[in-house]
Amino acid sequence: MTKEQREQCHKIIYTAATSAAAMGAGLAQLPSADGATILPINISMIMALGKVFDQDLTKETATAMALAVSPLFVGRMASPVLFGWIPILGNVVNASTAAGMTEALGWMIANRFEQESKIDPAVLRRAEETFGRERALEWLKGQCEALSNLRPIDLLETASGRRQVLDVLVCIDHGYVY
Repeated sequence: MTKEQREQCHKIIYTAATSAAAMGAGLAQLPSADGATILPINISMIMALGKVFDQDLTKETATAMALAVSPLFVGRMASPVLFGWIPILGNVVNASTAAGMTEALGWMIANRFEQESKIDPAVLRRAEETFGRERALEWLKGQCEALSNLRPIDLLETASGRRQVLDVLVCIDHGYVY
């Protein structure tokens, strides 16, 4: 990630985290009410982060990304139930968890976009055609027996490495290797 990209991500993520904290604090006494306001904040944050890394995201894609990680943040739902009803303490705890979870989501997405930006677009497109978006990234980062147990992503720095990875993807598509 370049210094400029990091600075842009920092502004986007901390603006979203601050907004989420305000919603969390303001709606602490209404269990789960802040979720409806924090989700759109997270979606906007994901779309803005995508622009930093030249990712053209639709609102539907950003929504799916936000919802895909929501099971990881199930503990966030416990804070309003356990502490939300206590004035002041509930507001502080709810604001803190909302900000922390939004920040964690933001940096997780920014790091993912940064990793994707390093992958040759033709190779990424071909891997997505073969495996689908999520599985393509897993495959590129995992060891591949057809590439002598090397990680495909490590071979993308050279033209011959990219060609090898593309050749393996073609073979996978035709059922020759996996």
